[in-house]
Amino acid sequence: MADFFNVEDVANKVFYGFKLNHATGKLTVDKIDDGTAAVRLPDEHLLRADDYKHWLWTQNTLVFSWNESDPTRLLVEVV
Repeated sequence: MADFFNVEDVANKVFYGFKLNHATGKLTVDKIDDGTAAVRLPDEHLLRADDYKHWLWTQNTLVFSWNESDPTRLLVEVV
């Protein structure tokens, strides 16, 4: 059975999208919580360089920080 996108599942939630620039290694986290920006999710058959590599919707506040002992690890705290 295929997964289908249901708008009601994400209503009143915050979008977090993760993009990785392969040329520079820069990680960008987009937070969209006011409904003013459209979210373009990647098509599984056509991936673009600027597509989100991972994304989620949540009602919780997420706080991101780099692990001091291992700066290759991104920590996520759910508040």
